[in-house]
Amino acid sequence: MINGIYRPYKLKSAGIIFLIWRISLYLNRNVIETVSYCILETRRRRTNLAKSTSSRMELEALKQGINVIPWLEQAAGVTHSFTSTTHGPCNVYIILLRGIEPDKNEYALYVGQSARKPEERFKQHKDGCKSGAGWVRDYGICLLPTLYEHLMNISRDEAEKLEQEIAETLKSAEIKVYGGH
Repeated sequence: MINGIYRPYKLKSAGIIFLIWRISLYLNRNVIETVSYCILETRRRRTNLAKSTSSRMELEALKQGINVIPWLEQAAGVTHSFTSTTHGPCNVYIILLRGIEPDKNEYALYVGQSARKPEERFKQHKDGCKSGAGWVRDYGICLLPTLYEHLMNISRDEAEKLEQEIAETLKSAEIKVYGGH
């Protein structure tokens, strides 16, 4: 992490980042998250190859309806500043939301915690079970594991505390957040 920015592909070449991006699209796993990290990293590079690779990746992603999450690295920097100190049955999870404001197609986050695995809880949200205000049911796109995978298997008390603290810290970083009771 550099100055509060999480850069998982910092040490990878533009060619390797392109390969990661292509495999992510092919396997359709964590696509929005991986594509965003790949494009954000190649945008930083100064070489002509990196610049053309970034443009090519972004154009292809847009054709598939995938927009880059511009603040993803910043959000990951925030969440990675939190660590767990307990062990237990609960998990913090973070879900990408899109389209909450009628005239905008912007992304936002939902921060939650549960004794269920994040994938199970996400499915419950989408099915309308215990969906609270319905943010995830109506606007949930996908889980963002790089933001929470280090905050798994913790005590209920710590999960509740981290859920709220992470949501507040993300909001203070001017990232739209829902949940985080």
